[in-house]
Amino acid sequence: MEDDPSHTENNRITLRVGERLFHTTKGTLTGESGYFQARLTRLNDSDANGSYFIDSDPTLFEVILRYLRTGTPPLFFDSATMAHDLEKYAALLSEARYFQIPSLVAWIVEQRYLQVIQVDTKIRVFKEEPGTDLLASSSTSTSKVEYFPSTGIERRPYFKVLAIAQTVTFDPKKLEYYG
Repeated sequence: MEDDPSHTENNRITLRVGERLFHTTKGTLTGESGYFQARLTRLNDSDANGSYFIDSDPTLFEVILRYLRTGTPPLFFDSATMAHDLEKYAALLSEARYFQIPSLVAWIVEQRYLQVIQVDTKIRVFKEEPGTDLLASSSTSTSKVEYFPSTGIERRPYFKVLAIAQTVTFDPKKLEYYG
């Protein structure tokens, strides 16, 4: 029945989110979203032109719709800072709860995105005295490793060499469908 053109025509839907229009199908929206299951099956509140107004951030809604279409969870990873954008995850979590998408809520709440991209940071400070080298490391993409040398007047430099090594590992298998 899915290949029937008349069925596909009747299944198409236009959403107005802010000033942006999104074109999709009722099946895409109602497959996982409790919000859209209720709104599109019980209510007929479309505008005069047949579109539905959704009071949401269009940028975040684009991510929500992509997730509903593909089942692939979003990654908000900034390669410049080598960290996940936790602010975006928090904003998306609010929207996922609003649109009642439990699998996306779980993806964010359980921080599964941390399993997809790992950043290993190793810092080594080579000091003048043998055996006094300092080593720090981090194996998460949500923490920052910062080095703050002590201040003061010294006749000799505090350290000679500061070595930082970062390794980023992406595991696409961890992006499996969570629906």
